[in-house]
Amino acid sequence: MSSDAEGRASWPSVDWSRYNLQLLFVDRTGVVRSRFAAGIFERIAEWNGWSRAIIPASAGLHSHAPPRGPSGGAGSGAEEAGSSAGGRVGGGDGGPPSLGKMAAVFSAGHALGLVTRLLARPAEAFDWENDLEYYDLVLVLDTDTYDELLSRISPEHLEYYKRKLWKSR
Repeated sequence: MSSDAEGRASWPSVDWSRYNLQLLFVDRTGVVRSRFAAGIFERIAEWNGWSRAIIPASAGLHSHAPPRGPSGGAGSGAEEAGSSAGGRVGGGDGGPPSLGKMAAVFSAGHALGLVTRLLARPAEAFDWENDLEYYDLVLVLDTDTYDELLSRISPEHLEYYKRKLWKSR
């Protein structure tokens, strides 16, 4: 998140002249926090008449799923690149979420009135080669994930991509 001359937090600049805006919510695994953030944001956008103009998605830096790529589906060039610096990121808790965890996610999502398709689909990995370029705004849900994301951006592109990033406090 950037700040103005007085030190107040400000949003990154976004090009509102386009037909729609693509938002990506990112957390460590892409299983709970980023999905709920995208789901709640989608409900707010729908309520305010912006559901076709502001399109949220979610991903995890350490998800075990293949990256989406710009088309929104698995099988992007990053997946074919393997686990290189631009491909999948390993780590996390050692595997996909348990059935019990997913049942808890569905239950909490239902209680919030979230769209089931956001919660039911497999967790998606952050695509290091494409996501920063494809999405208009990347909302990072914790400081450690934000710092890790920044550390992986090459120094010559850091200032450009920092304008597209926002981190929660």
